[in-house]
Formats: sequence, C-alpha cells, structure tokens
Amino acid sequence: MAYGLRYQSDFYNYFGTLVSVKIYKQDYSDSVEDDLRLSEVTIESNYQDDNTPIIGKGAKIVIEANEYEMGFLNEMLISYERQFLCTITYGGQIVFRGFSICDLNERQLLPYGKITMQFTDYLKRLEDKYPNSLSDIAGKSIVYALVNEMLGLTDMDLPLYVNSTLFEDSMTKAVTDTFLAQTCVQNAQFYENSYDFNNIFEAVNKALHPFSAYLYSYNDMWVLERQEDITRVGNWVQYDTGGATEIGSLRQSIYKQGSGEESFEYVDCSQVVEYDSGLHTLILELHDKILDTLVFNNFTTEIETVDSATSGLLTKNVWYADTALTNIDVGTNRRGIEQWIRFSSASATTGLYYSFELQFNAESDETTELTVSYKMSGDGLLFMLRKEVSIQFYLRLDGGPQADHYIYEDQETGEWKITDSVMPVDPFDAVVFKTVYDCTEKRTTTWDISFTGDLYDIWEDLGFPTTQKFILIVLPGLSNAFTVGDPTTVFTNTYVGDFQVTVNETALDNKIEYQLNQNFVKTDEIELHLFDWDNINYSNGLLLSDEETLTSMWTSENSPDACPLYEIFAKTKFRKYGRTIHRLKGTILIDKPLKPFCMISDDTILNESGSVITFLLNGFTWDLNKGIYDIEAEEYIDEDVTVVGASYDSNGSPVGEWDPPAAPTGLTLSQVLFRRAVYATWNTVGNAQGYRLYRKPFYSTLSSSWVDTYKLVYSGTANTFLDMVTFEGDPTGQTFTYKVCAYNAVGNGNDSTEETLIWS
Repeated sequence: MAYGLRYQSDFYNYFGTLVSVKIYKQDYSDSVEDDLRLSEVTIESNYQDDNTPIIGKGAKIVIEANEYEMGFLNEMLISYERQFLCTITYGGQIVFRGFSICDLNERQLLPYGKITMQFTDYLKRLEDKYPNSLSDIAGKSIVYALVNEMLGLTDMDLPLYVNSTLFEDSMTKAVTDTFLAQTCVQNAQFYENSYDFNNIFEAVNKALHPFSAYLYSYNDMWVLERQEDITRVGNWVQYDTGGATEIGSLRQSIYKQGSGEESFEYVDCSQVVEYDSGLHTLILELHDKILDTLVFNNFTTEIETVDSATSGLLTKNVWYADTALTNIDVGTNRRGIEQWIRFSSASATTGLYYSFELQFNAESDETTELTVSYKMSGDGLLFMLRKEVSIQFYLRLDGGPQADHYIYEDQETGEWKITDSVMPVDPFDAVVFKTVYDCTEKRTTTWDISFTGDLYDIWEDLGFPTTQKFILIVLPGLSNAFTVGDPTTVFTNTYVGDFQVTVNETALDNKIEYQLNQNFVKTDEIELHLFDWDNINYSNGLLLSDEETLTSMWTSENSPDACPLYEIFAKTKFRKYGRTIHRLKGTILIDKPLKPFCMISDDTILNESGSVITFLLNGFTWDLNKGIYDIEAEEYIDEDVTVVGASYDSNGSPVGEWDPPAAPTGLTLSQVLFRRAVYATWNTVGNAQGYRLYRKPFYSTLSSSWVDTYKLVYSGTANTFLDMVTFEGDPTGQTFTYKVCAYNAVGNGNDSTEETLIWS
C-alpha cells in the first residue's frame, strides 16, 4: 500500500543533532503540514525477558496543538490500524519505522493541549496472524521462512541481519548460510490439536527460544542475534533479496570513561546497581510432544491420484485418491466432521490411500498399540433410504520384508496379524476392519469408526524393526437398501475425515538438570520446544532443511566441541546467571542510537574478582529531545562455562550421560552344534546401558522362507548371546550376518562392523 507524507517536524535536540519526524498517511497525495510542535519524542525497546525472543519497539510522539490544529490532527486520533506510518531520523539515520495503532492515542480537552500518538514496528502485534507455512500439519518449515513470513506481516520491507556462529556439525553449506536457513521444524509441533495451530507470534517465539536468539528492529533493519554471540567481534550475515552475504559486525559498546561517541554519562545520581543471586540449578523441560495423529487431515482439492497403492509408490503423509473416484472436494464442519474430504464412487473397492510411519515401543515394557479412528457421512436423507450402514478400511504394509501384505484381526484371539499372502481388496474379505450401524434404531447421518490393535505379533513377524510404514485404505460406505436385490449400495457421495491414528507411546525422559555453583540456592525451570528426539512418533524434530535427518550435535565459537543444542542453551544461561547478578539501572546521556544488547561498562563497577563488569542493555526508553536513555542492563560473563548435566527420570534418579556410546568391537561368531545355535560375543563399551544384537536373514512363517532383512535377536546388558537359529527354520547352508550396537539414555550408538557365519 502507498503512503504519502502528511505531517513533518524537524528540530535539534540537546546535543544539537537534527531529529526529523515524518508521518505518512495511506493513499495520501496532498499538501504537507510541516510545522508540528513536538514536545516529546521517545522510542521504547520492549525487552520482556530471556525466554521471550521477540523484542518489539514502539514510539510515542506528543504534539502541542491549538484549538484549530486539534481539528485537522483529529484524523490521527480516530484512525484505523496502519493508516499512518511514522519514521524518525536521528542525525540522518532512520532509527524508527512503524505504524499507528488505535488503542493508545489520547488528547487533552483544552483549547491548547497535547495530542499523544503511538506507533509500533508490529513485531509484538501479530497475535491475530497465522502463518501459511504452518497450515499443512504434516509438513515442515524452514526456520528462516517462518521468521521471514513474520517480518513480511509487519508490512515493512527491511533487510534481516543475523549474528550467529551456531552450526550443526553435518551442515555443509557456506558459512554465510546461518542456522536459520539450514534447519527446519515439524509443523505438528505448533499444533494444539489436529486443527488449531499457534499464531505467528507464538510460533516464532517457540522456534527461536532453544537457539537463545532474539529478533528486534534497529535503525532501519531487522536483527536476529544469539545471546551467546553478542560479545564476539566477527562478521554478521545479511539476508536480502540477493540472498545471504557476509557483512561487517554491528557490535556496539559504550563506556563511562570512554571518549567520543562511545562515551556516556549518568544524569544526576540516577544510576543504581542491584545485586541478585546467581543460579545454582537449571532445569530444562524438553517438551516431548507425541503426535496427536500419524495420519493428518491435510486434504486438498488438488489431491493426487493413483491407480494402485503399490508398496513404495506413495509419498509419506500425503493423501491419494484412486483414479476411479470422482467429484472430490474438501471442507470443514459438516455433520459433526471438523475437516472432511468428499468423493464419489460406484465401487466398493476403490477409495483413498495414505502412507504413514510409526516407531515401535522397543524401549518400553509396553507393547505397541495402534488406534485408527475417523468419521464418515453421506449426502441426502440417508436414514430414509437405508436401514443399515457399513464403513470400513484396510491396513497394508508399505515396504519392508512383508510389503503389500494386509493386516487383519484374528476373530478368535482379537490379535492383529499379517496375512499369509498378498490379498486383493474385497469388501467381504476377512482383512477388512468394519463397523455396521443399524440406522433403524439410531437415525444418524454421521458414523464413527475406531479400532485398536496390539502390534507385537506384527512387529515379531517383521523381524523387530525400529519403524514400519503402513498404507491406510479408506473405502466408501456401504448400505443395505429396502429394495430387494440391492444389498450393497455404495454411497454416491461419501464424506470422511477427522482421522486420529495414534500409538500408545510412553513418555520420554525429558528433564535435564544442570548444577553450576553450590554457593547459590536459586533454581530456574524452563520449558523448551523443538528438540531432536530420535523418535518419529514425536513432533519435536529440528531437521536439516534438505533431508529428513534429525540434528544431534551443534557447535559455535563459544562451544567448539559438538554437543546437543540444549547444552549450548544451558551454557548461555549460566554465562549470564553463573555469579552474583549485577543489574544496572539508571538514566544516561549519549548522542547516538543504541541497540538492544549494546555492551555497557563502567570502570567503577567491578565484580567480586575486581574485574570491570560488562552489562548487556536489555530494555530502554530513549528520549530524543533530551538525548537521554532510561536503561536496564544485566551482567554477562564472556567466558567459557563448564556445567555438570544429567538426565533424570520421574523419580529423580539419573538415567545416564547425554552422549551415545561408541560402537562395540571384537564381535565374534561360532557355531554351537549340540545347542544348534550361533554363539555371539563382543567387547564391552563404556557409557553403555546395554546392547542390541541384530541378525539377517530371519525366517518368516508367513512366506515359509528366510528373509534377507535384519532382525533384533537380543537386547540386554550382557555382551554374549546364544542365538537359537534352528528354532526359526532349517539353517542348512545359510549365511548369517550379525552386527551389534550399544545403547544408553540417548539412544543407540553406531553399529559394529558386520561379521558373517556360514551354517554347516
């Protein structure tokens, strides 16, 4: 939208520096009122706390006006959001750019009085905006795209400057491409349920918090700066239309005993130094958000079509329609279905396809249970035409040693099993999961279906893999008609949706406790999101932007040794709160624009070691008329910090170190004839809680053959195992291959080298 200059005021402040205030009106092209009298011009940086990365900036302008001027200035008082744009220039440099807001303006009811106008850069005024990049719950978003979308919603086209040395050890892009563009997050993490997700303000705060990064405006630019890197001297990165380029540092320092533009002085005796206790304990609660559903209701009108849901053909987390379906549409809120897709079919054997993946509960005593539920309806007064309704679906294995086999429920035991052979879809087959509703008893036009099954037998038949993909095949509803000879009429228009496909996942150990200084008593407990759990049933992934690889180990200038991101977060926290906290408050006089996290020092303020303290400027209010800042700054220790960290379970007991164990060595195999088994042994590994031994092939009772896929044959604390291969099938002439890995609370370490044995 176009803005034309409407009002202007130029004046010289206490230092003799020219201050120019310009107010632009939307779609304005007439004359300019350039004789406004401004008695006050202030800019406020609204730093909230360490756990709120977005720092908004606002400006307040007080206009002295007579009765006549009150008349034409009244248009600003009754304006709507963003109708006016304000820029403030200090010594030729734009130091503020923002839009008018409607809820904080005021005027005095006097013949000659004051009008107060408020403007904001809009960073903290976007709670009603929802990011398009998160609209697909099954997708993932690059962190840079999420931040960039927020900046775009402010309607201010400014470049983004980034100060960060944080890189994941497997990132291979140029140094000018920061973590923003190299990491992405799973969208499901931002969803409160299957339909409602965070607004853009909440989402960006949640995404930046684990990085200890802050987003704010400074002069005529956006700045994203990690607290760990504030005191460094190195170059920054600029993101603009031309891409990412390395630029000079925007580091800023001022000194009480300095000279020139870096020098400041206190106003009167305003300065106060507060003393606060440092941290003894830091507790991080890493949010272990289990996926609300493994099958997302992300239907589109441009749904992809497929002739067959053959194994490996479907992209994971994408809906497909059989080519025989017609009249496909999507929508919300119909007959109790929150999100639905509608399709027409004249056949009972064609429908919708969806490939999803789950991770088995290998670390738990609890077996894996899968629950499939959804809702279905149809067009018309169905209860007048039909007396019985049947809705059904199929589950089929997508890839793996039993690809394209169907899952069925044993009618005698209730257990879920794999079919003996690949079977065609048939509405009367035993592999269908079906619910029948008698509409003569309950005349409803919306039906719910839900099935829960234990997957242990399936997991065993698959060779105990870590993960497995499934295809969900949703068929149109069938109905019994009053007309004789028409017992299986297919609904011509079927509505289906509100899918909830879940796994009974046990909670992860997600509490990490750090201790630094035994002389303090203060404890800080912080909730962090977006951490890289090695479990696809959770939506916490920080992923590489170009592949589905979980990140694990990060480095930076102050943390050169690769470690988890939360370890760097903890070190950053202790750099600020590892000693007695010195907090500087006061009013200072200085002739320059200051940025958030400007470094302030005063040679008369020393720490307990007798060294000059470096303060970081947090929030401030800048009075441009008087040239003064009301400030609040906190000490930051620019030194290496060593912390002791451990993970604790729900009982408060340590569960192990946060480093994966090394790969076991010395794996040897021997055939034990009298026991008809393979004896495996390997060397023990430090920092290991146990070991997992894998062997291929394994014998499938479904195909009555050996399958060339690894199977978990042992998990425990011993470093030996007797593998009874003859209990599975005839091993004569078979070549068996084994590998072993060690595990602890972090997960599996690297596999050992493979060893083989030919059964004789």
